[in-house]
Amino acid sequence: MNNNNVNKYINSPYRWIIDGLIWGLIMFLVVGVFYPWAKGDGFVAKNMFFHLLWWLGSGLIYGYFTPKLVKFFEQKFARKNNRNTE
Repeated sequence: MNNNNVNKYINSPYRWIIDGLIWGLIMFLVVGVFYPWAKGDGFVAKNMFFHLLWWLGSGLIYGYFTPKLVKFFEQKFARKNNRNTE
């Protein structure tokens, strides 16, 4: 993959959906599956479904707001650095 294709992939308009769903799926596996299993609670389908919906929804929120916050702080620190160099 050349550099131009990488930039298209990273800056695609729906990248936040992919990132959010991946994050939500990982959190679902850790909190909804592995943690109850390690605790000895077993698997309950109702709880699993709730955790899946909760973490996928949270992942979409995470995926949407994280790039916006990163961009905001990058601009804020760039302005601060520009003032210090003047």
